[in-house]
Amino acid sequence: MTDPELPERSDPREAKYVRDKLLHSAVVIGDCVQERVSLLVLNLDSRAVSGGSFFKVERDHLIAKISPRANPSLFRPLTPCSVSFTLGARAHVFVTTVREIRPPAAEGSRPRLLLNMPGEIAALECRHSFRVPILPDSSLGVHISDPQPAVDARGIDISVHGLQLEVPMETARRLAVDQRISLKLSYQEQVVEARAVVRRRTRNRVGAMLVDPNKPSVPLSDPTVEQLVRSLEREWLRNRLSKDG
Repeated sequence: MTDPELPERSDPREAKYVRDKLLHSAVVIGDCVQERVSLLVLNLDSRAVSGGSFFKVERDHLIAKISPRANPSLFRPLTPCSVSFTLGARAHVFVTTVREIRPPAAEGSRPRLLLNMPGEIAALECRHSFRVPILPDSSLGVHISDPQPAVDARGIDISVHGLQLEVPMETARRLAVDQRISLKLSYQEQVVEARAVVRRRTRNRVGAMLVDPNKPSVPLSDPTVEQLVRSLEREWLRNRLSKDG
């Protein structure tokens, strides 16, 4: 029987669980800072929302740059907030509190929101349902080598499982739903050669699913493709943030 006068001993397994969660959170947020991942901050009291991006980690807190249109009075110290963002193939969210909000350091810059580091981050696999828009002036190159004759195409959007292309009309007429094609994607120093299956065609726009070359009915799982998609996502986010000021 436990003596009520004696303090309860903490379970070492629980302590390890907490340490592992904190380490996982620090690693995820470190990746977000390095890649300047976009985020959405929701004030849980007022329901005010601001877009922004991860900027820096300092000791036990993180710094995010938020929209210059955000009302500073809605993000006072100790305000409870939820922060949501997408990293890799997962959507993430965590709950924390505000430490401080700093005004823009210079004209044209954005306010900085200091948030306490979260003890836990929830994640949900979602990338299969999210396609990254490809900017019209993006340097992504798309080359269809099969069927012949080979032709260059323009990417409209992309995910780790497939992409939407704009092709010359004569090429579109030669492509049928369920037809297999060979693609070469090049972006900066990244090159991906893959097989794909046409899933839909509307005039000269073609939706294709990337597939395992040995099992055409199985979606492709390739870290090289994910890396390319994340690079294009960062390009798109940088463009969004520059437009937001």
